[in-house]
Amino acid sequence: MNMDESLFLLAAEERSFTKAARRAFVTQQCLSAHIKKLEKKYQSDLFNRTSPLSLTPAGNILYQSLRKIQIIENSTREILSGLQEGTRGSVTIGMSSSRVQVLLPALYEVYHREFPNVTIAVVIDDVRLQVQNLLNGKIDFLIGVNCPTDRNLAYLPIEEENIYFISTDPFLKRYAASPGAYPRALRTGIIDLREFHPLPLVSDSKGSMIGELVTRYLNRYTIIHNPMVRVSDADAQVRLCATGLIGGFIAAYHLPLPEEYNRLNPEGPQLRVFKPKGMTETLQYEIVTHRHAEHPLYIKRLIELCREVSLKQVLQHTPSF
Repeated sequence: MNMDESLFLLAAEERSFTKAARRAFVTQQCLSAHIKKLEKKYQSDLFNRTSPLSLTPAGNILYQSLRKIQIIENSTREILSGLQEGTRGSVTIGMSSSRVQVLLPALYEVYHREFPNVTIAVVIDDVRLQVQNLLNGKIDFLIGVNCPTDRNLAYLPIEEENIYFISTDPFLKRYAASPGAYPRALRTGIIDLREFHPLPLVSDSKGSMIGELVTRYLNRYTIIHNPMVRVSDADAQVRLCATGLIGGFIAAYHLPLPEEYNRLNPEGPQLRVFKPKGMTETLQYEIVTHRHAEHPLYIKRLIELCREVSLKQVLQHTPSF
């Protein structure tokens, strides 16, 4: 909005050229000159020069129009200011479906208190595809495990995650190869899977990072097993294991899922968590950003909170054997 229009609005509000000029810190002659300029532009009288000053029909139309423009300009200024300060905008995160279930509710509650005007979108896909999404600018950052390396990306470690074996008591009793295998696992919290066979297992879809780690472990110790179901959703894996017909492996980050299942199903067979004997490989849980991206404040803070909340959840639910 230019000076002519701003001074016109002041005069219309004050219904006096003298008061409007005083508010604008200009002379009355200066203000009158700007009003006459507008009247010449629109070829209409805008004020009835009475006391108090009043708008003509043409002046009233211009007043209503300029007031709408002023509201739009003020709103736009606030939005742009918020964007510049990093308090308004949107962010897109890459994650796996099972991580979303555990992380997003806890994260959003904290984040929304600080940035109520930021919207969050989550893209769910395999970590290899998420890396390509990040390189192509389709997401702002990703959260994953054992992410492929690229010189254009920056990696922020969260925690090294251990892998655990989950199953029910009926399952362990059914597949124990010796009388002492089952009670020994219960006593120590460590399960030697070579003493349970042939193990029907649920596993991640082919190509997943945890699936590759588990496959190497099973092959290294020649553990007899039957891969019965492949599904990458951790909640589905937990529920399959709860049937007592199948066992499975789960990352430390997803341990709240069997805990929640046990809490909601106290009368049924409870899921037990064991550390697999001889499993030394871990998952590197990390946040990945584009090395050359300039993030506003609201994305930088979200990355910080993702790391804080994720680390807290991993440590909180990690068993101590």
